Amino acid sequence: MSDSKTYRFKSFLLNVGERQLFDGDLEVSLTPKTFDVLVHLVENAGRLVHKDDLMKAVWPDSYVEEVNIPRSVHHLRKMLRQDDNGNRFIETVPTKGYRFVAPVEKADVYHILGPTLLDKTGDRTIEVAPDSIQDGNNKIEELPSRPFAIKWVAAAGLFLGIAILLIFWWSSLVKQADSVQAGAADDANTINVGPTKLYWERTGVEQVEFIRERSEYVQTLIGDSPADPDERFVRSIKVELDDFASRNESVSDRPFRESINAVYGRAANNAEEVADYFEGAQLSGALGIYQAMVESEYHQCLISPTGSVGLFQITKRNTKLYDLDPDGYCHIGRNSEAASRYMGDIGHELATGRVNGTLSLFAHNVGPTLTQEYLRELRRMRIWERSAWAILRNKASFSKPVPDSAERYLARFFAAAIIGETPSAFDLSTPPLSTIRTPRTANN
Repeated sequence: MSDSKTYRFKSFLLNVGERQLFDGDLEVSLTPKTFDVLVHLVENAGRLVHKDDLMKAVWPDSYVEEVNIPRSVHHLRKMLRQDDNGNRFIETVPTKGYRFVAPVEKADVYHILGPTLLDKTGDRTIEVAPDSIQDGNNKIEELPSRPFAIKWVAAAGLFLGIAILLIFWWSSLVKQADSVQAGAADDANTINVGPTKLYWERTGVEQVEFIRERSEYVQTLIGDSPADPDERFVRSIKVELDDFASRNESVSDRPFRESINAVYGRAANNAEEVADYFEGAQLSGALGIYQAMVESEYHQCLISPTGSVGLFQITKRNTKLYDLDPDGYCHIGRNSEAASRYMGDIGHELATGRVNGTLSLFAHNVGPTLTQEYLRELRRMRIWERSAWAILRNKASFSKPVPDSAERYLARFFAAAIIGETPSAFDLSTPPLSTIRTPRTANN
């Protein structure tokens, strides 16, 4: 990374050497590692930055979980106020990495901040007689003597200089203290993801705030631009999450009633394989990991009363469409391949122009055809947002009712993902499921 460059993008100014980010006149507070992520993305603006390259650039000498990257990017999007209303900065390229998409220009710090105190004290001057100045004809022209005014200006300048030095000194001390604290937080978060306070030890207000914050993270994980879910949907997630949490000490061995420790332990053994198939279909691995959790809680041979089979509860119709014969009903890999192809086809049919995990999940539940009808009705209402959130917010206005099962399916997915990505908050010993990767040997 360069140490002396300064960049401008929209209302922001990034001073690399001073490790400062300004939004207009206000300084934006970033942790050291998040700042480094921003610098690397900005210095490669317009180009795809692969996750591996970002890891090597920001965490070159330490082993950390890959989940630190989406966490840093998510925090950057919030601090840059990225949204779907034209204020875009960082684009996610599913399974590959990220691209800084806002226009970036190099800036001249001198012209932005004006000459510094150091610049002023370093000015070269020509000494002349205090009461005279030489004109163009080498003649000396006498000037009026104003000793009092000169002394007053000199004294004011001296005091101003001292004041500026004191301000810079104090600002430097504060910044160093903040940097030390933020660096410690970065180090603490590199291995453990999420808080240590257990979910059921929190107050109701704290639980809702926790769900809201983690829901935004889950959106980035499945390829969506983070949006703040409305209060009603947060409450729906809480209902499903509380159902999971109530099984913390369950001793049942019945599907969907087992302890979450048993369920997520089983998921940890299979999450990587599921993610590989979904990523191979250019989808988020987390989309498959938590869809399997909602569908079967990782009971790979589950058969529903309607005849849906396996890890993803694939319907009879789709077993034929995606070449899943009876021998593959209990096979995790073949189930995952069929499910990833199906979700990929849904995304293609919706033609949203970018990955939209929540909309694909919604369409999986109600069907792509009905989802398209809802999107067309939104356009007729002059609502241009193409998302599951827009459909749910306006469901009372549609000619065809939105099934309650659609909202519950999404809420269940988010609840499952919040637990799986923040296991320490639920007293689980598993790592975040999306981070599970088997070390590859040189011969593999």
